[in-house]
Amino acid sequence: MVGTVKSVESWRVASDDLGTAFALSAAAMSDFPPPTTDATEMAASENSPSEAAAPELDASMRRLPVYLVLDCSGSMTGEPIEAVRQGMKTLLSELKSDPQALETVWMSVITFDSGANQVMPLTELLMVKEPNFEARGTTALGAALRLLLDQINQEVRKTTSTQKGDWKPLIFLMTDGEPTDQWEDAADAIKAARVGNFIACAAGAQANEATLKRMTDVVVRLNDLQPDALKQFFKWVSASVATTSMNIAKSDAPVGLPALPPEIVIVP
Repeated sequence: MVGTVKSVESWRVASDDLGTAFALSAAAMSDFPPPTTDATEMAASENSPSEAAAPELDASMRRLPVYLVLDCSGSMTGEPIEAVRQGMKTLLSELKSDPQALETVWMSVITFDSGANQVMPLTELLMVKEPNFEARGTTALGAALRLLLDQINQEVRKTTSTQKGDWKPLIFLMTDGEPTDQWEDAADAIKAARVGNFIACAAGAQANEATLKRMTDVVVRLNDLQPDALKQFFKWVSASVATTSMNIAKSDAPVGLPALPPEIVIVP
């Protein structure tokens, strides 16, 4: 990892001879604060508490929430959606073999096609099971972003006067096409809310990098939807989660994420 972290609120991209790496400061991974933006407050007020709320947790327990937001539209039919299934299987297998990840990571999966659905609420890693991914419909990216913001506000424990909140979420979104719903306001709201450390992946030639830049500054690209490329993306996500889980307790040290594999490139 090279250089210093210039901001505690966002990811920094750096390059060296070994490839590209991300870094964020420990402050950027600190406890999840109370919502402060109008956009976040508005999203929270529109959503009543979930009837299937997570059980009450030990106040001393700080979790690393990980949200996967995955495009399951019709264009993912065939090899791409099968690669997502296999990628998820590999991701869970690797993380569940990591003692530190088992100690800290909680995971949620949101899928989107003609609508958005949280197929797995924020769940302790050991209890996470592989979702049933099916490719169908259109690309309701806006619905997915609204659902993501709502669920983070409901599920991620915030800092109070008596306890530390969860670590800021890691969010990984992957899409292979243009949105088919009204997505702009949702993208602006989630970027303004700064709800977590958010990486968006433009997968394949039809994905629009500018669309993803509207919701987060950190965008990567998979040049194709071949199974090997998608597999590498999920392996990188797994390694990123494991690395972050290992390092969040180091209060002053930057948290480095693994170098990107050749199949994935940074969008400037």
